[in-house]
Amino acid sequence: MKKILFLLLALTLSSIVSATDLTLSWAAPTSFTDGTAIPSTTAISYNVYGAVQGQPLVVLQSGVTALSNVRSNVSAGTRCYAVSAVVNGNESAQTAPICVTVNPPPPAAPTTLTCSVVVTLATGSVTGACKSP
Repeated sequence: MKKILFLLLALTLSSIVSATDLTLSWAAPTSFTDGTAIPSTTAISYNVYGAVQGQPLVVLQSGVTALSNVRSNVSAGTRCYAVSAVVNGNESAQTAPICVTVNPPPPAAPTTLTCSVVVTLATGSVTGACKSP
């Protein structure tokens, strides 16, 4: 049995603000662990792993045939991802994990801004309201 050498996860992310979709992409392996080339006619599929940072990676999707994968509706927090290649039922080692921090969306703008004006004169105070521009 030949083992798949490795594959390169080509995505490097450090922080994404308010993202909900992440695209992972990688390069296909070109050789087995014994150094022989993987024939171009060989079917390769991929397993995508992921987890919240600090937790063990689990399979999020298997049998991916493209060299990229979209993770939709990613919630705020730090997530880590890795990919492995599969040829004839033999799975490669996972790529080194990459982690991305997804920030929550910003809060809505404050509402109902008001102001008042108090002018103190020698003869007494006058109160008024502010005007909108």
